[in-house]
Amino acid sequence: MAALAERLGYWAQMLSMANGWIRNRVSLGEKLENAVARFEDRLDKRGLTAFDPTNERERNRAIRACFETSLEDLGADELARFRELAILPEDEDVSLDVVAGLWAETGALDEDQSEELVRRFHALSLLQGLDLGARTLRLHDNMIWYLRESLGAEGCRAAHAAMIRATGVVCEGIWATLPAPHSYGWQFLIRHLRGAGQTLEADGLLTDYAWIKAKFLKRGPQELFASYIPESEDEGARLIGRAIALSLPALAANPRELPRQLFGRLGGIAHASTARIVAATQADADFRPAPRWPRSYTPRSGATPPSWA
Repeated sequence: MAALAERLGYWAQMLSMANGWIRNRVSLGEKLENAVARFEDRLDKRGLTAFDPTNERERNRAIRACFETSLEDLGADELARFRELAILPEDEDVSLDVVAGLWAETGALDEDQSEELVRRFHALSLLQGLDLGARTLRLHDNMIWYLRESLGAEGCRAAHAAMIRATGVVCEGIWATLPAPHSYGWQFLIRHLRGAGQTLEADGLLTDYAWIKAKFLKRGPQELFASYIPESEDEGARLIGRAIALSLPALAANPRELPRQLFGRLGGIAHASTARIVAATQADADFRPAPRWPRSYTPRSGATPPSWA
C-alpha cells in the first residue's frame, strides 16, 4: 500500500480512486495484496511508473491512467451513463433528481436505478462527493475534463440535448413557466442550450421579456445577469445583457424597477430585439408610474459598460 501511494505521488484524488477500487475488490472477497497487485498491473499496462506531481503534464497523464484503471470494471451501459456526467457544471453540487432526469432520457433508468448507479460510482471513488441527505453529488473538475474528452463533441451535444428534454418535462418546454424550485434548470438551461448547439433558442430566451422577468423574479438580478455571460454573438442579446448589467444596483434595491430600467436603457436603440423588449416593458403592470421617455444609458453596440471594465 505504501509503495502504491508513493507511485501515485501521494496525490489525494488518485489515492482516493485507488482506495475505492481496491476496497470494492476486497468487499467482493479478493485478498488485499491481490487487489493492490491487480491495480498496479493495470497502471503498468498504461505506462504509469513514477511521475512528478509538480509537473502538470506528468500529473495529468497519471490522473488519466488512474481514471482509466478505475473505469475499466464498469459495464458498457454504466460507462455510458457515467460519461454523460461530463456535461455537469464544474464546482457545483448537482441534485440527484437532475441526474435521474438525464439518465431517464438517455438510459430509461428510473429513480431507484439511478440512485443505485450513483452509489456504485461513489463506492469506486469516481465522485468527489455524494450527500444522500441533501440528495446531491459533485464530480472533481479533473474527472469532468476527462469525461468531456472521452465523450467527444458529438456525445456532449447529445447529452446536453437530453438534459434539455429532461428539464423541459416539468414545464412542457415553456421555459418561462419552469417552477421556481427547479433551481438547476433556471441556473444552467442557457448553458445546456448552447452546449446542445441550440444557439437560436438560447438567444431567443435572452431576448424574451417573459423569460427575463420570470428568471429575475425567481432567481434574482445577479443570476439573471449571469445568463448573459459569456456574451452572445447575437447583438440583441448583448445589448439586453449590458442593460441588465448597468441596472443591477436598481434591480437589487427594487424588483419592480425591471421594466422601467430596460425601457430607459434600451428605448433609444434601433434594434428589433430591443424594440420587442421595450414594447413588452410598457405592457408590464410594474411599468407604472411610466417614464415619459427613455434615458438611453446603455452604450452603443461594441462599447463596454463601465461596470464591466
